[in-house]
Amino acid sequence: MRTRNTLQSLDISRRTILLQNLIQANLLRKEWKGQLSMLYQANVSGIQFDQLFIHHVSDCPDIQHADMRHASFRAMSFSHSPSFAFSNLDYSDWSFSKLDKFDFDLTITLNNVRFTGSQLESVSFEAIPMNKVSFQYINNCSGCIFLNTSLLDARFDHGRFIKSMFAFSSITDGNMSSSYFVESEFHGVNLDGVDFGYTNFQRCLFYQVSMRNCSMLGMQLQNSSLSHVDLTGCIDFDPEQIHSWVKIDQVTLPNGTTLHSCV
Repeated sequence: MRTRNTLQSLDISRRTILLQNLIQANLLRKEWKGQLSMLYQANVSGIQFDQLFIHHVSDCPDIQHADMRHASFRAMSFSHSPSFAFSNLDYSDWSFSKLDKFDFDLTITLNNVRFTGSQLESVSFEAIPMNKVSFQYINNCSGCIFLNTSLLDARFDHGRFIKSMFAFSSITDGNMSSSYFVESEFHGVNLDGVDFGYTNFQRCLFYQVSMRNCSMLGMQLQNSSLSHVDLTGCIDFDPEQIHSWVKIDQVTLPNGTTLHSCV
C-alpha cells in the first residue's frame, strides 16, 4: 500500500526511478497476482516500461485497476499475458513490440493506442473501446481476434493481417488502405465510410457486413466470399472485380443493385 501511495504522489521521473529500484530488487514478481501485485491500483502513467526491463523481454507483473495512460512498451517482447484488468491504457505506445498469445479484454481501455510496426501472434481484443487506435505499418497480425470491440476512426493502413477475425465490431470511418488481408473473416462488422484504397483481400470472408459509403479505389477482393454485404454509396467501385469473388449472396452494389445467390 505504501508503494502505491508513493507512486500516486510522485512525478513521472521519480515514479520511473522507484519502479527501476523495485525491478532491480526483484520485487515486481510476475507470480504476485491481482491485489498481491505491488502495482495494483498504482499510478504508472507515462512510465517507459521499455526502458526498465533488460533486453525488452518482459515478465511483466499484473497491473490491475491502474492508471497506465501514456505508458510506453515500445519494442518489447512479452513471454506471457499479464492482467491489466480495470486499467486505463489510453494513449499507451506498443509500437514495434512483439506479442504472442496476448489478451486485451473486457475491462481495460485502449483508445488512441499505437501498435505501429508491431508483430502480433494470436492476440485477442475483446469487448473494449479502441477508438482511434493505430495498427499502421503493422509487420504482421496473425491469428488476431477483434470481438465486440469499438474501433471508430481506427488505422489499419499499410499492414498485414493473416487469418485474423473481426466480429461484431465497428470500424466506422477507419482506414484500411494499402493493407494486405489473407484468409481473414469479417462477421457482423460495420465498415461504413472506411478507406479501402488499394487494399488486397485474398480468400477472405465477409458475412453480414455494412460497407456503406466506403472508398474502393484499387481495392482487390480475390477469391473472397461476400454474403449479406451492403456496398451502397461506395465510390470508385470496379464492377469487373465481381468476377474474382468466389461466392455472392445478397450483395448490394454501390448503385443499389442487389446480387443474389451465386457460387
